[in-house]
Formats: sequence, structure tokens, C-alpha cells
Amino acid sequence: TWDFSELETNSNFVGSIHSSAIAECNTAFPNANTVLEEFGTYFAFNASNEKLEQYGLITQTGQTQIRYTVPFVKMKYPFTYGSSFSGKFEGEYVSQGKAIGQITGSYTVSGDATGTLKLPNGKEIQGALRVKEIRATQQTINNTTVKTEDVTYRWYTQNHRFPVLVLIKSTHTAQNGT
Repeated sequence: TWDFSELETNSNFVGSIHSSAIAECNTAFPNANTVLEEFGTYFAFNASNEKLEQYGLITQTGQTQIRYTVPFVKMKYPFTYGSSFSGKFEGEYVSQGKAIGQITGSYTVSGDATGTLKLPNGKEIQGALRVKEIRATQQTINNTTVKTEDVTYRWYTQNHRFPVLVLIKSTHTAQNGT
């Protein structure tokens, strides 16, 4: 049982799914067929029956992009408790149309637990699937390298296409070790 019944939210999350016909995304990510907009940032994906691959993102201002030359696989289908996959990704940072850095990394995704999820307002979900993602990233921009480890937990139910709860822990390590 995961008890998040006392969890406080700052605001409601709003995300929108679009076709990749959004002008900036269509040009920057020709292999993408789906765009997820969250808080003004556009994430470009190729969604198929087998997997969901992320090809990059464009920030709210449109001035900064990450373009994956080797895409990041967000999910493979079907996916259940005990399922797992891993891989590597790489790409470049682009600012105002110019490449300014590189990004490389690896990821592991696993369906590591099932159980009862308790949410605020008395909501309780039986049979929730917890999916754990560990992503290690190395970013080099203007000759400065930063390493990031993101550990993300997502809880899914059979009644919702998207996760009902997401928790992310990010650890950033600068070039000097801080």
C-alpha cells in the first residue's frame, strides 16, 4: 500500500496531446507523430502500438530545443508487472537554431510493484501498477558538463491512459562534483 492521502498539491496538472502538425515540432522532429504539451513545453513523440519514443522537446519560448538523434524510449507495449526494458539515448541542444551542446544517457524502466494507492480526498485505487524509471544523463553545454540522475515513479490503473500519480527525484552533479 502506498499512502499519499495527505499529499498537498500546488495546482492542477494540465497536459494536452496534439498531432505533430504544430509548426515548430513538425519541422524539428519529422519522425514524431504526437506532441505532448505540459506547462508550455512541447515534447515530441513517435507513438506506435509497440512503443512510445521521445524525439525531443521545444521550450515555451521556442528558443531552446533538445533533439534526440537516438530517441529515448518512454514505454514499450504491452507492459505489466515484471516487464522491463533499458536503452541509451543521445542528441543535441539547440538554441536559436544553433547546436550548443550534447546530451547522452541511459535508462531502465520496470514494472516493479502492484498494490493499493491511496490519494487525497479519500480516493483509493486497487491494483495500481508502479513503473520505475531510472535515467542517467550527461549534458555538455559550452564546455560545461552536468550529470543528472532522475528516478521517476509512475502509478497506472486500467481505467486511465496516463499515470494517476508521478513522483520524480532529480540529482544534479556539476563538473566540479557539487
